[in-house]
Parts: sequence; structure tokens; C-alpha cells
Amino acid sequence: MQDALCFIGSAWAAEVAEAVAPAAAATVGDAWNQILTAALVAIVPIIGTIGTYAVILIRSWLKAKIAKIENDELRAAADFAMLRLDRIVTNVVAEIKQTRASGEPLTKEQAKALLAKAYGMVKAQVTDDIMEIVKTVVKEPNRYVVTKIEAAVGAAKAECK
Repeated sequence: MQDALCFIGSAWAAEVAEAVAPAAAATVGDAWNQILTAALVAIVPIIGTIGTYAVILIRSWLKAKIAKIENDELRAAADFAMLRLDRIVTNVVAEIKQTRASGEPLTKEQAKALLAKAYGMVKAQVTDDIMEIVKTVVKEPNRYVVTKIEAAVGAAKAECK
């Protein structure tokens, strides 16, 4: 029996084949059955190892895809929040500009009061959800709002000239 299996090249496969089919092959069909059994016994661990690595690779690929989707969703939410905040600031500055139609310069106290008013109006219009997302983008969101207001005021002044 071992001579018939020596072409497989594994003493272990021959031993397994002897354990599985100890009787001598009576026909050619029985011999082929014994050879196939021995080959399958030798191949099954290899297939199991390859299958395990394939599962690991597929799981890693899926995790990377999910992380990319979550990152894209976070980026889209941040873009929306920043754009929404910009539009609110622009609208508030335009509203304050319309209510204050005189072209006379402001004193420092008046400028501070209008900035505080604009800041309060912006904070009243921006939802907590948007501010939470803005916090993931900028370190100091309240200071960022003040800076955006000042920038919008500067842009409004430039348009008037």
C-alpha cells in the first residue's frame, strides 16, 4: 500500500491512508479511492489555512471600506456644518448692516455692542448639532464664530466702497 502512495511524497499521507483504508486494494477502483482519500487528507489542512487567510483578508478589506465610508460621512457633515455656519454669519451681518443704514463710523463701544449682538444672533440660529460638528473641525468654535463675523463685516465694508 505504501508503494502505491509514494508518488504523493508524504510519509504522513501514506500513514493516514493506511489508517483510513488498511485493506489492500482488490481492484483498480479501490486503489484510486485510496489514493484520492490520501490526497484529500493531505490537502484539507492546506485548504483550511488558505481559507483562514482569505477570511482575514476579506475582513480587513471590509473594515477599511467601512472606515472610508464613515470618514466620508464625517467629512460631508463637517463641510455642511461649516457652510451652514458661514451662511448664517453672512446673513446676520447683512441684517445688522441693513438695520444700521447710516454711514457714520462706529465708536469702539458701538462696534463691540454690534459684534456681541451679531454673535448672539448667530448662536441663536446655529443648532447644537452643527456646533458639535464645528468643534471637530476647529479648536475654538466660539472664537471661530467671532472671526467669521469680523471677516463678513470686512467683506461687507469692501462691497460698499
